[in-house]
Amino acid sequence: MEKPNRLWELLARKLAGEASEAELQELHQLLQNNPEAQLPAGILARMWQQQQESNTDAETERSFQRIADRLRQQHVATGAQPNAGQSNKHTRPARRPVLSFPSINRQAMLQSYFRIAWRNLLRHKAFSLVNIAGLAIGMAAAMLILLW
Repeated sequence: MEKPNRLWELLARKLAGEASEAELQELHQLLQNNPEAQLPAGILARMWQQQQESNTDAETERSFQRIADRLRQQHVATGAQPNAGQSNKHTRPARRPVLSFPSINRQAMLQSYFRIAWRNLLRHKAFSLVNIAGLAIGMAAAMLILLW
C-alpha cells in the first residue's frame, strides 16, 4: 500500500525539482512496475509544465489589459490605473478593477426576485408552510420572552 504513496511523493519531488538522482531512478522503476500509474503521472507532469510556462507576470498583465480594454469598449467602468503593471514583486500589487454597472434596473431585479420567490412558494407548498410556520412561532416566542 505504500508503493502508490511513494510513487506520488517521488513524482511531487521531481516536479518541484527537489528529487535526487536515486529518487529519480526509484520513480522510474515504480512507473515501470505500475503501468496504470504512467498515464496519470504523465498528465500531471504535462499540466505542471504548462502551468510553469504560462505563469509569467508579463502574460498576466497583457491578459488583464486585454480584458480591461474590452470592458472599456463596452463602456463598463473599471478601477484600473494606467500604470498598474509597473510594480515589481516586492511592492504592493495594484488594485484589481472594480466593475460598476450603471445600466442595471434595480426595480426590475427586485420584481424578478419576488416573482421567483412566489413561484418557489407555490411549487413547494408543504416545505414553505413548515418554514413559514416555524418562523412565525419562533418570532412569537421571542416577542413573548422579550415582553415577559
